Amino acid sequence: MTFELSQSIATGIAIIGNFMLNNWLAYYDRRLTGWKFVRGLLSFALIYSFGAVATVGIATLLFTQQHVFWWAAGIAGAAMSLVWNYAVTSALTWRE
Repeated sequence: MTFELSQSIATGIAIIGNFMLNNWLAYYDRRLTGWKFVRGLLSFALIYSFGAVATVGIATLLFTQQHVFWWAAGIAGAAMSLVWNYAVTSALTWRE
């Protein structure tokens, strides 16, 4: 499996896991259930996909061009989208 493919799969799994954890822990007072859960997951995934493109792009660049360790490249990529994802999902996915 290529680095890009494995990074993309890991990012997809992280998106679903992050939504579940956020819905359960971070936004427990605004927990989404039923169809709102499905709509929220789709909203969350769409928002995170923008961050995911940056995550995979930065990680791949660092790994292939700068020869950074794979784990460090992955962490750096994830850090790039952290602020964007939090700000936008809290305003749109779990809006009151």
